[in-house]
Amino acid sequence: MVRSFPCLALFALAVIFAHPAAAERLKLSGSEIKQLLSDKTAYGYRGDVAYSVYFAPDGTMIEEQKDGKRRIGHWVAKQTEHCVTWQDGAENCMSLYRDGGQIIWVNPATGAMNLAKLKTGKNLLAADLSQ
Repeated sequence: MVRSFPCLALFALAVIFAHPAAAERLKLSGSEIKQLLSDKTAYGYRGDVAYSVYFAPDGTMIEEQKDGKRRIGHWVAKQTEHCVTWQDGAENCMSLYRDGGQIIWVNPATGAMNLAKLKTGKNLLAADLSQ
C-alpha cells in the first residue's frame, strides 16, 4: 500500500491536466515571458519552503527563501523557455505557463511543476506569501 502513493500523485497530476480548466493554461513564448516577469516578484512554495524571487528588467534575479537562504542569478527569456544562470554556475531552463492569476514553471526533462503568483515590483520575502 505504501508503494501506491507515487502512483496516486501521478494520477492526481493527470486529473489536473485532463480537467477542462487545463485548457486555460497557456504556454508562453520568450517575448511573453520577458514581458510577464520583468520588474515582477514571484512568490510561492517549493515543497514546504516559502520563497520569493525578483526578476529585474536588466536580467538580474534575486531569490530569497523564508529559511533565510538567498541566491542571485541572471535570467533570460528564450524562444519558449525561461532560463537561469545562478552565481554558482548552475543553469536551468523551464517552460513557463500562465493559468489565470498564477504562473507555472515546468521542467521539460522531468515534468516537475512549481506554481507561483506575481506582484509588480520588488517584494521579497515571506510577508508576500500570506496575501
